[in-house]
Amino acid sequence: MATSRKDKANDNPEIIKEKEKVEAKERPQDLQKSETSENKPQKEQEFDHHGFSCAFILIGAGVLLLLNTTGVISWDLWSNIWQLWPLVFVIWGIEMIIGKNRVLNCLFGCFTAFIFLFFVGLVAAATDDSFKNWVDNNIGINLSEISLIKKAEYTEEEFTIKDSDYEGIESRAVALDLGAGKYTLTDENSLNFLEAGLKYAEKFENPEWSVEENKGNLSIGFETRQKWIAFLANYENEYNFNFGRSDILTDLDVNLGAGEGEMDFERLDIDKLDLDIGAGEITIDLGSGAIPNEINIDIGAGEATLVLPEDVELDVEYDIGAGQMEIDGKKYSGDGQFTQDLENAFETLKIKVNVGAGQLLVKRG
Repeated sequence: MATSRKDKANDNPEIIKEKEKVEAKERPQDLQKSETSENKPQKEQEFDHHGFSCAFILIGAGVLLLLNTTGVISWDLWSNIWQLWPLVFVIWGIEMIIGKNRVLNCLFGCFTAFIFLFFVGLVAAATDDSFKNWVDNNIGINLSEISLIKKAEYTEEEFTIKDSDYEGIESRAVALDLGAGKYTLTDENSLNFLEAGLKYAEKFENPEWSVEENKGNLSIGFETRQKWIAFLANYENEYNFNFGRSDILTDLDVNLGAGEGEMDFERLDIDKLDLDIGAGEITIDLGSGAIPNEINIDIGAGEATLVLPEDVELDVEYDIGAGQMEIDGKKYSGDGQFTQDLENAFETLKIKVNVGAGQLLVKRG
């Protein structure tokens, strides 16, 4: 059968290509894009294998902060939890081994959250009385009876730096690095440079002293060295320091971690007082005979109350973050500087304040 001239033209490859080009130009542009995308394979969405563990840790930390702000758990708990930071490397390493397997990562994320909450519960049950009372009153479980580590056995000892052991002392510099526990600092009459009464759980802490004399200056150092298992323990240390020889010019540096302290000085000749407060609480009561030349206060999440005589005016430089500062009933925020002008003031005290999330209260006593 004869083929027409028109059919032969349709079979010509060059003519077919030309017709396709013309049809493509006339076709709507959106339709061309949809057809092109249909021919390409869709790229699968990558699975973020780091998401589960990080998400559960953030949720756990948020729940813990909520319990802090509502008063169920004390802020002091954080000073013990920070010792768990090496677990971050453990979690990171396990996630690298697991890879991008969605099921295993989900299971590991749940396991991470359980371990995090388990350790937080252990720390709270061992160290936080307010948490124990809340669980006992609201849930009916007495955590004191089921604590994995019972109350520690205490060691009591006295430490004295005698005046007769060091001659020609004109000044002293004292540095106290204090962890969890209760502390008192006083300046009762004594001929000794320092008298200390210690009560501590030797199984969990090992206090260390250092005493050096150099050209008439006596340097005294004290540190509560906490052992790694201490954050699981149920114990509370007590340290009492009395500074004799109040006529000796004294520089005092106190680093308070998560403890509760009271500083009551009436006559101690203080040149400079440095306070570094992490998550602890301290009250500083200074009499008219114990006003320093300068006070530096650095507060993280802790609280400090400074009690001063009525006739001491203040020269204050401050930098306040999320926390707060209140002086003589007036609240301050941000950063700034001011000088009081009090009638009948006999002395001006310079104070430099840095507050993170904690608070400082200055009042008259």
